[in-house]
Amino acid sequence: WTNIDKTTFGKLNMHYGDSLHVIVSHAASRIYEADVPFVTTFADVPEGKPLAYFNSLLNLAIGLNFESFAKTYLVSSGPDWNIEVRKK
Repeated sequence: WTNIDKTTFGKLNMHYGDSLHVIVSHAASRIYEADVPFVTTFADVPEGKPLAYFNSLLNLAIGLNFESFAKTYLVSSGPDWNIEVRKK
């Protein structure tokens, strides 16, 4: 999950089905970079594939269908973790 709320994310003028370019960094190291579909539900992508969605707090989240994004890419939280998202 991120701390990017729905209002802030709305400034990107994204629509469901659009792709986001996502970069996750820890300190100076790039941990993950990919184009990810922005969807309403995990079922919108095949098993094991990434997705961007709004969580129950209406914050942007990045996940993997039927897998743990955090465990797969060793992502954690804290002040030296960053995420960049932009419309593809």
